[in-house]
Amino acid sequence: YRLVVEDKIKSRKPHHKAESIPSSMPAKQVDTLQLLPLVGRGDALTQMAQLYQCVQHEADKQVICIEGEAGIGKTRLIETFVAGVQTQLPHFIIHCYESESDLAYAPLIRALRNALANSAWLEHMTVPWLSELVRLLPEITTQRTDIVYEPIADNIAAQSRLLEAIAQALDTVVTSTNPIVLIIEDLQWVDKATLDFLSYYLRRTSRQPKLHILTWRDMKNDVTDYRQRVLAE
Repeated sequence: YRLVVEDKIKSRKPHHKAESIPSSMPAKQVDTLQLLPLVGRGDALTQMAQLYQCVQHEADKQVICIEGEAGIGKTRLIETFVAGVQTQLPHFIIHCYESESDLAYAPLIRALRNALANSAWLEHMTVPWLSELVRLLPEITTQRTDIVYEPIADNIAAQSRLLEAIAQALDTVVTSTNPIVLIIEDLQWVDKATLDFLSYYLRRTSRQPKLHILTWRDMKNDVTDYRQRVLAE
């Protein structure tokens, strides 16, 4: 079962000739698939809605952790929640990938690099913090000519400044009139540097209320895992 859901079974030659499958489904069929209801997650959706209301009314932040086996519907649950009953909730997604689990800050770099497509948020960040962030995103210097890329030797103070720079960048990117939903998918593949940042970020006093949603595959048997300790804290 695990080999199937993780797509690790080697392909075999079919015993019978496979039927031709169209590259695209008819529009009506696609609409039908998208309208299929989410079944058996009413209690979870209610809890998520209550926490979002708490964030909204108390201008606070909350953290939701969704744990489960691959393919059990963690992403679908989030998509249904974000879609909302009346209007879609403002949200920002950070994905973690297995192939990047050894690359420092890989999920954060990718998410912020994608955000540079609409770089208006750069104008709302001050020079000192952008000067730190440019260590991860050197291309910032092409859009902010007042920023100079100067590699800094690794030390505790530099690391602290970098974490705060990333935090300020995320806060600026996700600025919204409503509480934002910040989603981090597949935390089982997160690199240690990004996990250190999350430990810092979730403790930090935010400039705006946010609901953080973290998802990962079942790790209950791995009690010594660093992720478990950080998330427990």
